[in-house]
Amino acid sequence: MLHASPYRVDEQQQSRWLPTRGQVLRISGIGAVLTVYILIGHRYGITLWDWIKLLIVPAVNAGGGIWQQRLISIESGPIVALKWANLQEADLG
Repeated sequence: MLHASPYRVDEQQQSRWLPTRGQVLRISGIGAVLTVYILIGHRYGITLWDWIKLLIVPAVNAGGGIWQQRLISIESGPIVALKWANLQEADLG
């Protein structure tokens, strides 16, 4: 006979993700800055789409650079470890 544990509901409720105060503040700050930019831009004829185009290029460039550096570090990690081990052996011997 299956019987539901009263702790099961509590475990499910505790596993829910809640943002930290810092995360909420960061997202709110980003939203406030974007809102100000949009309102100022609207006054000068700059649309939301213009802001998006302006922000996408730097974001893609930054993301690509970070991704490339991670790939390089993942690929070169074992090589660096092997060279370090060889240097350690050379210093000892």
